[in-house]
Amino acid sequence: MVGDKGAGKTTFMVSLLLRGSRAVGDELVLVKEGMATPFPRRFHIKQESIKLLPEIKHLFDTLPFNMTTYGHKMFSFSPRDAGFEWKIDEGEVRAVFYLMPNHGGESRLEPCPKFEMVRNIMPMSFLSETDDHMKIDQLCGLVDKAECHVLHIGELPGAVSALQEKMAVI
Repeated sequence: MVGDKGAGKTTFMVSLLLRGSRAVGDELVLVKEGMATPFPRRFHIKQESIKLLPEIKHLFDTLPFNMTTYGHKMFSFSPRDAGFEWKIDEGEVRAVFYLMPNHGGESRLEPCPKFEMVRNIMPMSFLSETDDHMKIDQLCGLVDKAECHVLHIGELPGAVSALQEKMAVI
C-alpha cells in the first residue's frame, strides 16, 4: 500500500485488520530483491479517524497519543491492542496498490499501468542519500513483477471488500 499523506492508508490498514486481513505495519516497508519487510511501527491513527473505526472506539481512551501541531490527538495503536497477532515477517511483493483519496465518495479498484505505478511511488521511495539515483532500477524491477492497481478510497467497507476480493485471486 502506497499513497500520499492524507490518503487514508493507516485508517484503511486498520480497517483491513478489523475485517479479517493481516496488517503488519504502518508507514515504512523495507524492500530488497522483491521481498518486503514491514518496519515494526505502531499504527498512528488520527483523532478524526475514530468515527471510521467503530469496532475499536472503546480502545482510544486507553491508547497512548501525541498532540499534533494542529491540536489533535494522534493515537498509537498496535494490532495486539485489539487482540490480534502482530508478527512482522518478510514476504514476496505480488501486488502494489496506490491509494487515492475519494473521501465521502465510492471506493473503486482499477488496474494501473506499471509505468504509472513507478511514477506514483518514486517520490515515496528511498535508497540512500548517496545512491538515490540507483533506485529506479530496483523500483522498476519490483513493480514489473507485481500486479498494480489504484484503489480509490471512499467508504471503507467497499474499499476493504475490493482489496480482499483482488488479493484472493493474486
